[in-house]
Parts: sequence; structure tokens; C-alpha cells
Amino acid sequence: MPHLCPPRLAFASLILLGSLFLAGCGSSPDTVQPPVVAYEPGETAEVFKEIVATLCEDVMEGRDAGTRGIDIARDYLVYQYAKAGLEPGFVVDGRWSYTQEFQLAIGRDAEGNVINAPISNIGGILPGVGELAGEVVIIGAHYDHIGYGDIGSRAPARRGEIHPGADDNASGTAGLVILARRLANYARAHPDTPRRTILFTSFAGEERGLHGSRFETENAESWPFDIEDISGMINMDMIGRLRERLIVYTAETGEQWADWINQANTDNGSPIVVSMETDAPGGSDHTSFIRVGVPAVFFFTGLHAEYHTPDDTPEKLNNEGAAQVLELVGDVLIRTATDPEKVTFVTPPLRPFMGVRPGDAAEGGGLVISRVFGNSPAATAGMESGDVLLRFGDRAIDSPRDLSVALRESEAGQEVVLLVLRDGEEVELTIELGGR
Repeated sequence: MPHLCPPRLAFASLILLGSLFLAGCGSSPDTVQPPVVAYEPGETAEVFKEIVATLCEDVMEGRDAGTRGIDIARDYLVYQYAKAGLEPGFVVDGRWSYTQEFQLAIGRDAEGNVINAPISNIGGILPGVGELAGEVVIIGAHYDHIGYGDIGSRAPARRGEIHPGADDNASGTAGLVILARRLANYARAHPDTPRRTILFTSFAGEERGLHGSRFETENAESWPFDIEDISGMINMDMIGRLRERLIVYTAETGEQWADWINQANTDNGSPIVVSMETDAPGGSDHTSFIRVGVPAVFFFTGLHAEYHTPDDTPEKLNNEGAAQVLELVGDVLIRTATDPEKVTFVTPPLRPFMGVRPGDAAEGGGLVISRVFGNSPAATAGMESGDVLLRFGDRAIDSPRDLSVALRESEAGQEVVLLVLRDGEEVELTIELGGR
């Protein structure tokens, strides 16, 4: 991999939001890079709190595609990546760029024409060192959310209010910025230690169907490396509400992941309870990488009542708990970047899936489906976000666990009749389960 020489930043816009500065990217030789910030481990919780609060300001409009707010969030994160000392992570039209823009369908006009909105993934690279520099570790988190609740809100009566998305996923986004600072600091402190190149990437369009991560993996020519060079991918989505345990999904896709995570947690002075789950959900960006043969692991602190509502606000987060999570994830990231052994991909068994994110149990029975992913088996079957799933075949569904058990006992490709409650009416749908 060639050494990367980043363009310098041009401050296209500076907006004062407390201590917030937002910057656009350019390549003018007359501009200067923002000062590189050091990583201060004792300040992680406070910095996490500050970044999350910034991403949840009203001006960010809930960071949905098609809003000015997500553009402001993009510029803010580009500035933070540059401030951490990262180089641009993409090559677009032959030029280095911190952003990778694509078009996302967000609705239809009165004539039925598709409305597309430009939206951008963000990427920053920390170049590797020595014999490992040609290999790559990716760590990512989606920075978009559901805006004013027009899609995916679990509080339909409050559509039109800003859904700030503090846990989902300002928490993972803040964690990514903090870990970029930590790893840049590690690189300065260990200049001669062999280390893989690290791509820090913030995905857009996750809430509307994993569009950002899928776009990256399907347009790998924008990366300054080959997809075969990727050693592993780490995903953080909703890491801000640590309670009894940290949930880790899809560790089984990498032969070394479970041992490395457990070892990092054991070595930590304040270990946390880690629950390795093999009944993997598909509702976040790691799955886009697993589909192309990259071992990917997903860190998550669990769903809660405020998920996808206007009440997912910064003051409800466990900032100290997030700092603990980031300590562990950072240790795993360093191990993945520096261990002589490349993570070995393990093809996961084909699991049946619907393409939904379950919500809470519904009053009177059934399970609220908080989100139906685009181009999924559920979407093809006609299921909609907000439907209450009553039955899966002959099985009554009253909790996320009921649905997990039903899927586990099914097979990919199987047709199942679903009974859902929609607007007070029972509707039968036939779904052909997908496999992944």
C-alpha cells in the first residue's frame, strides 16, 4: 500500500455550537491542518459525553438522509478525523477524500418519482508500519439516525419531533473519534512497532438499510487497498447504555476474535461482563463485511425503551460505561492491528433471517417490529415498520426471544405465514426466509 499524503483542510464553514467547529474538505495549499489532539485516557467519559451532545444538537436534525443536519454532522466528523491526525480514507475520481458520496432514495414525489438525496460515508486512515502495513483493519460505526421519525420511529404519535439518536448511534460515532485519537497516540508512541493500516469509517444510510457499508464494500475501488488485504472489521452500534453486560455478536466469524476479546477483558483493570452471542442479528454494518468474506465483530450494549424515539437523549447514556467499552474495544483494535497473526475468516453457517429489528412486546400480545430493512425478505413480503407480529407459522410471538427461537428452528428459503396487526387489522403475509 502506498503512503498516503492527505490534502489540507479548507474551512468552508465554521459554526459555533458551544465548542463545536464544523469544517469542509479542500486541497488549497494556503490552508493548514487543524492541530492534532492527544488521547487522554482519563478523560474518555467526558470527551464521549461532549461528542455525543454535539451530534444530538437540534441543528443536526436527527442526522437523517436528506436533511441539512446530516451534512453538518459529516463536516464535523471530517474535522474530527483530521484533528486526530488521520489521512483521507478514500480515492474518489483520482483524488484523496475523507468522504465517499452516493445517492440514497428517501421517498417519492407527488408524481411517484423517486427522490434521491446525496449522502456520504466518511473515512480516515492511520497508515501502518513495517511488514504489516500492507494489511488493513477497519473499524466503523454509522453516524446517521432517523431524523424527524418519518421512518422507523417507535413513537408514531411524535413523528415530526427530532429523534436525536444519542445511543443509536451517536455513541458508536463518538467512540470512533475517541479511538482514532487513541490509535494515533499509540502510533506516535510506538513508531517502529509493526502495525496494520487502520481505516476508521463512519457509515451513512444504515438506518434505511445498511446502505453506507454496502456501498463501501460494493465500491471497493474507492479504498486505497484491496479487499483481500482486510484482516478484520470491528463495528460499534449502540454502545452507550452499558448495564449488566456488553454483548458481542459474530465473533465466530474470526478464528481469533473470542480469545482476543476475552484476553483484552481479562487484562483490563476493570473487566466488564462480556456476553458472546452466536444468534447474530443482521441489523448493523458488520454484516456487509461478512458477506464479502471479511471477519467482522459487533459490539452492542442492548436495546431499551427509548430506542428510535425522541427520548434517546444524551443524559440517558452511561458515559463511564461507554469509556469501559471503548477501553476494551481499543485493546482489541490494537491487538488486531499489531498481532503477527492475521484474523482467519470462518464462514458462518447459513442462518435464516427476515430482515427486521424487533422492538418491545406489544400491549395485549405480539411483538412490535420497529424496523424493516430495505430489500429484505420482510420488505418483499410486505411487512412494515410498526407492524405487530402476532404469529410466525404456528408459533405465537410475544417477545424478541420468541422470534429468535422461531427463526432458529426454521431454514433459509422456507416459506412461513406471518400474522401481523396493522392499524387495528390482522393481516396475513407470506415470507420466504433469507439466508446469510
